[in-house]
Amino acid sequence: LGTPVDLLTKPPKDLPKEVQVEFNRDVQRNLKYGGYAGAAVYGYMAFHAFLTWYLGTKDAGAYLTAHVFLPFAFGFALLTVAKKNYRTFITAFTFGVASSAAVAWIYGPLLLAPVLITAHATLFALLRPWKVRLYVILTSCLAWTVSVFGQRWGLFPETLRFVNDGIEIHSSIIALPEYKT
Repeated sequence: LGTPVDLLTKPPKDLPKEVQVEFNRDVQRNLKYGGYAGAAVYGYMAFHAFLTWYLGTKDAGAYLTAHVFLPFAFGFALLTVAKKNYRTFITAFTFGVASSAAVAWIYGPLLLAPVLITAHATLFALLRPWKVRLYVILTSCLAWTVSVFGQRWGLFPETLRFVNDGIEIHSSIIALPEYKT
């Protein structure tokens, strides 16, 4: 009974080697699964972007520019599966969140960008190192700010208008159906 009480009241300063090895194995496994999940999501997003482009765009150059980050996010997610480190995983996040903010160029700041950026912030902020979480939160806030204020700052074309107590969303890049709010 004395040993468990000592361990609970005076924990060791350093983790035992066996615990550290098991912890590192868990981190490697989680990074591998995170890489698979990222590759699946970014692959789907790239496939969806291709289908939307295939169905018709008014300005293919602008459309492709807004989606240029997706193949990089997909590639770094796959690289995370192979290398199993935070650097490649965070690089995939950076390209993914940049692509999510750039979607405001096409659809405006209210349709997809907030959901995609929030999903990135929520999922990637679950990573263990606090510096990585801080980077994820700050980058997500920056991406949200750019997506919301990008039109006002002249970064994105006008996609959002307030008309007669309603919001009108239109895109100069793809054809959106007309809905009134």
